[in-house]
Amino acid sequence: MLCNLYSFDFADVDLAGTVVQKVIEEFGRLDYLVSKHAAMMPGLFLATPFMQKPTYIQQTFKVNLFSHIELAVKALPHLEQTNGHMFFTSSMAGEINFLTGSIYSSTKHAMNGFFYSLQQELLAKNSSVSFNHWFIWLHCYKRYVCSFW
Repeated sequence: MLCNLYSFDFADVDLAGTVVQKVIEEFGRLDYLVSKHAAMMPGLFLATPFMQKPTYIQQTFKVNLFSHIELAVKALPHLEQTNGHMFFTSSMAGEINFLTGSIYSSTKHAMNGFFYSLQQELLAKNSSVSFNHWFIWLHCYKRYVCSFW
């Protein structure tokens, strides 16, 4: 089994389709999509002025949500042809908020909501694509959260 890694600037959402197309051109098919990336800058939202700027918020949503959605949209037709599999990682911050992650948590809540709904949609249409959406709990969260108490 051959496994290649492809990377791109996740803030440039339009490049997601380019990555999927590169895989199709190189291998002629897509069997698996594993998407595990995120941007996070821990800090108190109200005490950190740059985190309140729309450009920072938009950039974080592009990386943490929109690029994952775009990858799924572009890959899904190819994965349906191969009975493929999609795997997306999220964060427990999308289920349980923490003090120093306002923007990050909001992107992960949105990601979880989208992919829970997409999973239901795939099941309802009897899609051949299998789908996993998992959380990652990093010990660094504990350090960031506990450091403020």
